[in-house]
Amino acid sequence: MRYLTIREPERGLREFDGFFGGIFDDFRRSMKAFGSAFAGNELELKEEKDKYVVSGELKDYGKKDLKVTVDDNVLYVKAEKKSEDRKTKETSYSSYSRVLYLGDNADAKKITASFKKGKLSIEIPKTKEPVKKVTEVTIQ
Repeated sequence: MRYLTIREPERGLREFDGFFGGIFDDFRRSMKAFGSAFAGNELELKEEKDKYVVSGELKDYGKKDLKVTVDDNVLYVKAEKKSEDRKTKETSYSSYSRVLYLGDNADAKKITASFKKGKLSIEIPKTKEPVKKVTEVTIQ
């Protein structure tokens, strides 16, 4: 008996599917499509001496599809895209969302972002002193 390793999940699914006459073909195709829909849309966070840099490739989206916001030192990157094929009258919708906590030394008021040739870059300057919002809670 041959054992399948974790490195061969596609082959393992094919062999398993072979026992049952190909009933998992549609599932395998849909999982490949699902995986490719998220490929290349990762964000990377780098810390430099005086700033943080968030960058990533969002090749399926345009500048008008993107929205970057900051709320209480949390960075939100969202993209939404809707398209319609006039020949088949099919509508497709895709969305992308990432949330990053910036930390206490991020200057949220001076964040800049650019989007060129499918690449998003966000620069977040650091403050000299961490800005901590401490709220005292009264015990009753």
